[in-house]
Amino acid sequence: MKKLLSIALFIFLLVGCSSNARPVNNNEIKIVTTIFPITDLTQKVTGESVTQLLPDSGANAHTWEPTPQDIFLLEEADVFIYNGAGMEEWVEDVLDSLGNEELLVIEASKDVAKIDGHGHAHAGVDPHTWSSPKTAKTQLETIGQALMSEFEDKADDYKKNIEKTVTLFEELDKEYETALKDLPNRILVVQHEAYGYLTHDYGLQQIGIEGLVPTSEPDPARMVDIIKLVKEYDVKTIFFEENVSDRVAQTLANETGADTAVLNTLAFKNENNDDLIQMMRNNLQVLVEGLEQ
Repeated sequence: MKKLLSIALFIFLLVGCSSNARPVNNNEIKIVTTIFPITDLTQKVTGESVTQLLPDSGANAHTWEPTPQDIFLLEEADVFIYNGAGMEEWVEDVLDSLGNEELLVIEASKDVAKIDGHGHAHAGVDPHTWSSPKTAKTQLETIGQALMSEFEDKADDYKKNIEKTVTLFEELDKEYETALKDLPNRILVVQHEAYGYLTHDYGLQQIGIEGLVPTSEPDPARMVDIIKLVKEYDVKTIFFEENVSDRVAQTLANETGADTAVLNTLAFKNENNDDLIQMMRNNLQVLVEGLEQ
């Protein structure tokens, strides 16, 4: 973090020695986001592209920190939208160091009812607040309301976009309710505990092999406990995520006779370039196939 603050100080001095004038373009709003779900929700509100800091190449969103170029982008931005709930641990320090006093900062998860993250660094809060259609809709509305209040000349267009997308999320929510309500297996054994809001909203139980951070490793005692649970409850599928090694999930599957399946954390854009709603729909299909056995 000291390195990060040194970079921020350098950028602050650089910007402070240059012209304070922003490019004159009344129609252009420079919006910077942190991760894919926030980018997607913001673009659904504005109908325009934004600049995303975290690359969609599978970087660890829990530990990633911005570069000097990223901090410079924030100095020049009109709006900065981040997830919050402890996902981007660097945000507070970077914002405190910026010289951009006109920057509108939006915490997208502000209005989401938080759930326990079982020991996550930020007061036990699960930071994966976008994983459910219900919570993603809440984040969309939070982003939208903040942007409409700030940019009144665009408020009518934003409102139409929000209403359209809220309808899509509500339809998807009904799809989830219908598809998941009668499944005989309610236990979701996952490599990375990134689905807490999803399981909370639809009456499932999440059992994480490795916890909230995808690169952590379970100790032997934890593996023994998970193997016992999988056998006791006749769990048929172990879910793991894209862009992370499936070694632990495969080991568990081999020990128990279960299958494995990829369940997207929705933190990064997928290879098909799907939007968040389509990726959620893809996940629903994977869940039904994995839990109905």
